[in-house]
Amino acid sequence: MEIALELSNISKSYPGTLALNKVSFKVKKGSIHGFLGPNGAGKSTCMKIISGLLVPTSGNVTIFGLPEVAQEKIGFLPENPPLYSAMKVKEYLKFVLDIRTLKGSHGFTVDEILHDCGLTQVADRAVGNLSKGYKQRVGIAQALIHNPEIIILDEPTVGLDPVALDEMRTFIKSLKHKHTVLLSTHLLHEVKLMCDEITIINKGHIVESGPIEDIQRKYTPRQIVNAQIKIWNDVWQKEMEMMFDLEVVKREFVNSIYTVECMSRTGKDTRDDISRYFIQKNAGLIGLSEKEQSLEDLFKVATSGDAR
Repeated sequence: MEIALELSNISKSYPGTLALNKVSFKVKKGSIHGFLGPNGAGKSTCMKIISGLLVPTSGNVTIFGLPEVAQEKIGFLPENPPLYSAMKVKEYLKFVLDIRTLKGSHGFTVDEILHDCGLTQVADRAVGNLSKGYKQRVGIAQALIHNPEIIILDEPTVGLDPVALDEMRTFIKSLKHKHTVLLSTHLLHEVKLMCDEITIINKGHIVESGPIEDIQRKYTPRQIVNAQIKIWNDVWQKEMEMMFDLEVVKREFVNSIYTVECMSRTGKDTRDDISRYFIQKNAGLIGLSEKEQSLEDLFKVATSGDAR
């Protein structure tokens, strides 16, 4: 797949502080890529460098293979959007579009971006009188109005109520049809729902980068499988442990169904072996699934200082 954005050995230093230390990662075209890290990890510095607001001390940013930051290809929503409260929504977006046009960018008309961002009904209202959710939409609209290929969103869901959060999630997911999205957020549940891949940064270093499932597997080296069956025989435990080199770590009986949790001792994928075993034993296999480490647990381990 084509690479939309690549950072290569990006470092940024201030007097007495190394904010970023040889940061490298790639973002695929047409993806929503989560950018995660604790407060002070270097996320905002990184995003400002990508958008051209900061110059790195060393290293390179390439946008679709171009060895310079092509700002017309990037739209940026900072954590605190640059909104003018006294302006009406339509007036503000016209102002942003005029600035972009002076810089040579050509994108949407104001009416098009109002429609695409769900702002038509508040177009004549003052930005300062809008709800938090609508203000975030205006912030995203200003980032989109020149039709950039890459959208950088810094904490776009902070402070939203559940309804607005659901609407924002749906809206962000829709962006990947026309754009590549780099999404920074602390809401890890939202990352799991929206993102294709993630990059985790901690103390200015990249800890992990890649598909969520691959990173989860890395931090859960011993596979855990849960099987739901109708019949259980205690003799089976020792037999399974010897045959498949696993450990039956938990067994529960709820609502006439046994849930048997098995942990591989070697990291081998035991799902086929376990399912065949229970079918041969006529155990009444109902379901079988692999237990994943939550993204929250993964994040804690990856940023604990022990992961490097």
